[in-house]
Amino acid sequence: MRRLGMPLLQLSLLLLAGSAALAGEFKKPITKPKYDPSAPRVGLFDGLDAKSLDAELRPKNEFGGNLFIRNLTDKPITVELPDAIVGVQVHPQFFLGVQGGNGFGQQQGQGNGNGGGMGMGMAGANQSVGGGAGNGQGQGQNSAGLGLFSIPAGEVVRLPFASVCLEHSKPTPTARNQYRLVRPESYSDKPELAAICRAAADSDSDRLTVQAAAWHTVSGLSWDDLAKKTYDQAAAADTPYFKPAQLKAARDLVAKASRPAPAAPKSVASEAVVSTAR
Repeated sequence: MRRLGMPLLQLSLLLLAGSAALAGEFKKPITKPKYDPSAPRVGLFDGLDAKSLDAELRPKNEFGGNLFIRNLTDKPITVELPDAIVGVQVHPQFFLGVQGGNGFGQQQGQGNGNGGGMGMGMAGANQSVGGGAGNGQGQGQNSAGLGLFSIPAGEVVRLPFASVCLEHSKPTPTARNQYRLVRPESYSDKPELAAICRAAADSDSDRLTVQAAAWHTVSGLSWDDLAKKTYDQAAAADTPYFKPAQLKAARDLVAKASRPAPAAPKSVASEAVVSTAR
């Protein structure tokens, strides 16, 4: 028994030492990123595709959570946030290093053409979400604004993420879920989706109005179906999920998003070039 006990004890000590070493590698995410004008600039999805960045979305519920972005390079990077992001749940094969929701996974993003980290996994059963980071204020926590912030080499930035659900009848996202990032146009061919994501990211938007627009556009629920939807709770039986005013505003949001963008006006300089060529 002693001969067996000693190797087991030694193995346990080695495992504990290894866990402590791993834990020491993690730093608290930066929640108020600064802007470094000298750092090279890259779009979030471009950085994910190039594997210079990794990202993971951790929802708290259907209406928001936290977005973690890691700089995988040995130099600072300035990140340009897109104004519309879709998150798709994945089930990673293994996941290490999330400590109390403030850490970041060990998995390295593997570009999949959609611009997402969390490459090791498959699509999950919970609803996908659409929205944006930075409370709809152009990532107002940094001095540059306009969705620009810098990440030091090897560091992680944590940003608030506001969202709505995209797949009616699937389970609601929870804090236990992990999501990879996808471009809206890669997730759906509905041109309205990007506008709905932008509306979800806007802190001034009514959340249920945007939710109704999302389920109508992406899940195909009719406005009548949405008007008949009630809370699935015994204590709130027959209570409408959406108010009439919210459904009207959702209709307006979808209608506005469906209109083609106006053509850019020709500049005086370009008209002069055309007339000269004639």
